[in-house]
Amino acid sequence: MHVDELEFAFAAEMSDADALEPRTLPEAQRRPDWALWEHAIREELATLDAMGTWELVDAPAGANVVGSKWVFRAKKDATGSV
Repeated sequence: MHVDELEFAFAAEMSDADALEPRTLPEAQRRPDWALWEHAIREELATLDAMGTWELVDAPAGANVVGSKWVFRAKKDATGSV
């Protein structure tokens, strides 16, 4: 495969991934497949809660609280199908 063809194939693959995966929660909420993403979020939160991953506490005054964000990834099988 020529370098230009490889770059094109990579760009095409990235475009497909971008179409499947929202970048932010509000973007996910606007999508027609939001119910699927919401279900995955609820499952993930339930799993993390069941494992005792965190404990909610009040932040001390002046604390530098670390934020977080959702990262959405469409799971694919060995053939690349979602």
